[in-house]
Amino acid sequence: MKNKILELSKYIGNTKIIKANNLMKKYNLKSNLYLKIESSNYSGSIKDRLVYYIIKDAIEKDIINKNTIILEATSGNTGISIAAISNYLGIKCIIVMPETVSIERIKILENYNAEVILTTSEEGMSGSIKKVEELERLYDNHFTLDQFNNPLGVLAHYYMTGPEIYKNLKTLDIFVCGIGTGTTFTGCCKYLKEKNKDIYCVGVEPFESNVLKGNNKSSHLIEGIGAGFIPKVLDISLLDEVIDIKSLDAYKYTNILYKEENLKCGISSGAALFAGINLCKKYTDKNILVILPDDGNRYISKGVFDEGFKIN
Repeated sequence: MKNKILELSKYIGNTKIIKANNLMKKYNLKSNLYLKIESSNYSGSIKDRLVYYIIKDAIEKDIINKNTIILEATSGNTGISIAAISNYLGIKCIIVMPETVSIERIKILENYNAEVILTTSEEGMSGSIKKVEELERLYDNHFTLDQFNNPLGVLAHYYMTGPEIYKNLKTLDIFVCGIGTGTTFTGCCKYLKEKNKDIYCVGVEPFESNVLKGNNKSSHLIEGIGAGFIPKVLDISLLDEVIDIKSLDAYKYTNILYKEENLKCGISSGAALFAGINLCKKYTDKNILVILPDDGNRYISKGVFDEGFKIN
């Protein structure tokens, strides 16, 4: 199993960064807008980095064996990554998610032989986490990645994603990404600020559940961000600014990204893009990078890529 997990490394990371020329022209942006496309990872999202790093560490420490059941609460992408890697390794996993996730995500998980348990939308991610805690008491030989609390998730981005960004864009001024677990934001920004303390780090969350701005949680439609609480692994001292976005606007900008740059990405990508475009309007002659976390094919049922899609 140790050799097998190492083989996966060539399929994870080193994702490309493009300049969003069409969007820059459409909105007459005063700064350069760059997009880091994470859909080329093994299972189609940035979460492959976190999952690979944590599972690899557990296998090397003999915490995971062929009889281990992997448990995790997730809004989808982490679950898909766990399912894909577990299936590759030949071990069982149980994924617990809020019932608001897309049909595609559930089908993808099942295709990877994962067991899927859904919790109520009212409970949000907290309900999924509570369910996993119940399952932990049920299974003796289990392993939980605990992505909201596990510092290894941050290290995955500190040692992988952050260095990739800086290597390819040393003139970066502003970094933008959505905040779910906070691992991508914290790991990347910690590394980037060590290289250049003046890099401005912006987190994105749903308007309906903008807890980072001190407001109450509520249900929203942006899968992958806005857990409804401040994760333990999120280093809020790295947050220079928080931008919130209404769910329907995230859908709108996901569609705009598809139409203008021919990039079919997820709804949280639309949310981050919204923030990136607004920052490009606000600032002049800056280099702004937006993380696009996942592949849009797991959101087809949302209708966001349909011809004639429109939100006023």
